[in-house]
Amino acid sequence: MEPDPADDALLLRAHVAGDPHAFARLYDRYDSPCHRFIRRTLASAHADAADDLHQETWIAVSRNAASFDPARASFRAWLFTIARNKVFDHLRRQKVAFLGVTEDDAAMTVADPGPTPLEQAASRELAQRIIDAVEALGADPADVAPDYWRHVHNRLTVGEAPRAYCRDQHRAWLRRRGMVA
Repeated sequence: MEPDPADDALLLRAHVAGDPHAFARLYDRYDSPCHRFIRRTLASAHADAADDLHQETWIAVSRNAASFDPARASFRAWLFTIARNKVFDHLRRQKVAFLGVTEDDAAMTVADPGPTPLEQAASRELAQRIIDAVEALGADPADVAPDYWRHVHNRLTVGEAPRAYCRDQHRAWLRRRGMVA
């Protein structure tokens, strides 16, 4: 049975208020799926880092619990976004290049029944500015790398400004798409 997202938000609020058992219940619910996600995302070459990144993820959840907004994303989506960012930070520190898309990428996505990335934008103007910036590069927003739109969604979900999409990213995406298609 799926955990109730409203219950997750209540547990996180209780943790912020000082309830020592609330965080333990959230951890028990999501410990295994989070660890599996981190291991799968790292792949075998960096599997030894999975335990440390898992721990760093839960520390970040605890430290940033007060900033969680259930209106913006479910706890599960927020948790897995933090986990993914920890993995990507680790891989960047290790100077690992992402060379291609694998079939496992589809298995790593975490479904969130919440709003779309554009609905997540704090205002319609912000969404329009992001689209205008992409169009200013001469790119159709529908042809932009899906990873960029996921990046926009995830950054907006945690209340941070997304990084700009650049011509080099777009050219790399078009080359990769041509090789995979």
